Amino acid sequence: DLMFAGPIRAAGGTAQAMSVLIADVVRQEIGIGEYQPTRQEVDRFIEEIPLYKQCQHIQYSPSAEEIRLIVGNCPICIDGEGTERVEISGFRDLPRIETNRVRGGACLVVAEGMCQKASKLQKHVKNLNIKGWGIMDEYLNLRNPGNSEDSASARVLRPSEKYLADIVAGRPIFGHPSRPGGFRL
Repeated sequence: DLMFAGPIRAAGGTAQAMSVLIADVVRQEIGIGEYQPTRQEVDRFIEEIPLYKQCQHIQYSPSAEEIRLIVGNCPICIDGEGTERVEISGFRDLPRIETNRVRGGACLVVAEGMCQKASKLQKHVKNLNIKGWGIMDEYLNLRNPGNSEDSASARVLRPSEKYLADIVAGRPIFGHPSRPGGFRL
């Protein structure tokens, strides 16, 4: 198990995902077997991440299918302490999960780390030739169907207003998507 708490938010999605990857490299080096999640443990995350989103802001909300693919195939158990007062209603009292409260750190690592930063994670997996992470290719194909190298040149950039939906009051807007006079950070 990798136990995460709420302060993992400050680390950012890349650092969250890399901590899981580093733990897997260590796991392989010392000869510990892969984590084998139960269906209930995977379904717990499918219930828990949207529940966490009701309590706290998350940048990326993966679909149930995305969560099932990542959690169901990750060779490391992503776990954490209960950080929210809200409790899970469906997948309670699981033997390998210590709490029924929403585990904020674990939700962040799966959603903003493993799912949102999947393409960065995949680059590190390929550059370092880490075994057992072929699931990242499958995940990226699920998230971006038809996003192969052949179709990369045929992609069309379309404006997206999505980032304006969750803007924090008082924050400046420097430009709208694909409009003259704006810039990208």
